[in-house]
Amino acid sequence: MNLNLSRAKVAFALLHRHLRIAGVNPARWIWVIWRTLRVIGAGGLSAKLDRHAADQELYSEYAAWQQVHLTLNDADRTKITARIREAGPLPLLSVVMPTYDTRPAWLYEAVRSVRDQLYPRWELCVADDCSTTSEAQDRVRALTLADERIRAVYLESNVGIGLASNAAIDLTRGEFVILLDHDDVLAPEALYVVWEAICAFPDADIFYSDEDKLGEDGNLRDPHFKPAWDDDLALTMNYLGHLVAIRRSLLRDVGGFAAGLDGAQDWDLLLRCSEGTTPDRIRHIPRVLYHWRVHRDSTAAGLAAKPGAEHAQRTTIEHALHRRAISGKVTQTDHGWRVERTPVLGKSVSIVIPTRGRVDLLRPLLARLAELTTAFKTDVVVVDQDPDPAAITNLIEDIAGILQVQRVSLPGPFNFARSCNLGASNARGEFVIFLNDDVLPEDAAWLSELITQASRPEVGCVGALLRYPDGRLQHAGVLLGINGVAEHIWRGYPGTWGGTHGRARQVQEMTAVTAACIAMRREVWDRVGGMDEAFARAFNDVDLCLRVRAAGFKVIFTPFAEAMHLESATRGLDDMPGLQQQFREEERQFRARWKNLEVDSRYHPSLAKSGTPYSLSTTPAVVAPWRAATDPTVGSIAR
Repeated sequence: MNLNLSRAKVAFALLHRHLRIAGVNPARWIWVIWRTLRVIGAGGLSAKLDRHAADQELYSEYAAWQQVHLTLNDADRTKITARIREAGPLPLLSVVMPTYDTRPAWLYEAVRSVRDQLYPRWELCVADDCSTTSEAQDRVRALTLADERIRAVYLESNVGIGLASNAAIDLTRGEFVILLDHDDVLAPEALYVVWEAICAFPDADIFYSDEDKLGEDGNLRDPHFKPAWDDDLALTMNYLGHLVAIRRSLLRDVGGFAAGLDGAQDWDLLLRCSEGTTPDRIRHIPRVLYHWRVHRDSTAAGLAAKPGAEHAQRTTIEHALHRRAISGKVTQTDHGWRVERTPVLGKSVSIVIPTRGRVDLLRPLLARLAELTTAFKTDVVVVDQDPDPAAITNLIEDIAGILQVQRVSLPGPFNFARSCNLGASNARGEFVIFLNDDVLPEDAAWLSELITQASRPEVGCVGALLRYPDGRLQHAGVLLGINGVAEHIWRGYPGTWGGTHGRARQVQEMTAVTAACIAMRREVWDRVGGMDEAFARAFNDVDLCLRVRAAGFKVIFTPFAEAMHLESATRGLDDMPGLQQQFREEERQFRARWKNLEVDSRYHPSLAKSGTPYSLSTTPAVVAPWRAATDPTVGSIAR
């Protein structure tokens, strides 16, 4: 992907957008100038331009794609209507909407999107937050008279969007509450698809869908295709966003919206609701059901629209850390928020390095480890498959005074899994890090971050962000079913790029991470039985991660442990002569063990399985439950 051509266009668009948002408001001008200088001073301008340029390239054809794959036709509407008619009694779904001096056209469009729902049993509960004109309240009154399913309350003082939303929630009678902003739009099938999800997962407490943005020109753009529930990602990014349906009893239990957090009030609510239920009762509906309007006063236009939102977001995360008894601090990065957990230091750590006599790689690696591991009780196990040990032995003797290293010989043909298993059996630490000999950590934060994340009892293994020597991204997590069995996402992208919606630079759950640099607690390694030596060259790390997940642990990727990786210097490339047959056999074994590789909960079914990851698929498995009986490509209603 060539981002250079897009940077200038993106820079102009961002400048134009922020100036338009600022308008004649001095406070907004000050915020825009301060924010711009801070980004430039931190060296983050290139990262921001790369991110927006890549997003534009990946989703430049979204409007046309949306028309083909998400817009209902007459046959769809007929099938949905028939499905609803045959279903019997329907549950009441409550839509809540706070209003305040809403532009008439936007209010009417938002309400019309509710009245046009194919699902008929809904109520719209509106709370007017003491609009400054009687005309604004009169418009809401007229809407209540036009449809008995619309009810409203009129607040006597302006209390803010959070508390106004609570007033609307107080009017609700449905089992689930759906949040709708007064200037946004629901897709016509939104409530119907939510109902289907409730039927499929009756014990779930929270459902959330994908979303896109509705531009001032009326066009849809910037889709947000979300992963399944991820507690780590949700802590630093309000990726649930819209549409969200929450069980009303859960809303009551957590006390509704909190005061004083306008600009992040929905994020705070969702975090508290997630704490009041269990992960298996939070379900993602992989379909765009919500159109978020972009305008001068909307946070869809950026934080410049509501400068106070930045403080509210920081406070939201800090409150969540306090409730969860997580020790750490909240910091802002070029790509969003970070929870910098209090480092876990002083632990005993064993670093296992498989090699085949590559002294040229080991020498700088061991020297770097000697510099970076002083905060831990560290020993290094070099598993060497070179039949001539002299060079490695001499190197170990040279560094013996500053780093504890032992060499373990492994004769026979190369087997990466066996090397790791043998190294682990000779390791003494309570944590084990498997590190390729062609990986060079960047700084001391690398080890501290890996061990701190791996210390969490729910985490089974942790992977790092790896770059090629030229700075391009090499690894930011592994997903299944893309370009074959598995793919390193973002491979080859600029090193400054953050991924779509900044996800390449967020601590998050992954299906797998590469064993070129992976950290585990020894107890987890022993519990899953180490690596399967049947996978001598390929898929051994993916298989390990899948077994770690099957044992009930998380696989975590952290971008805050960074290293350089030559890639395949340790074992050679799989397309080298004589190795292709072995690769194919290991792939066959892997596919036989792990079924349904095409479904990865960390990756959206609307996105491409071949070519560029995260680009739009020409054959997406979008949720369309009304076609499920006749169309095998229809995606699961929720996950």
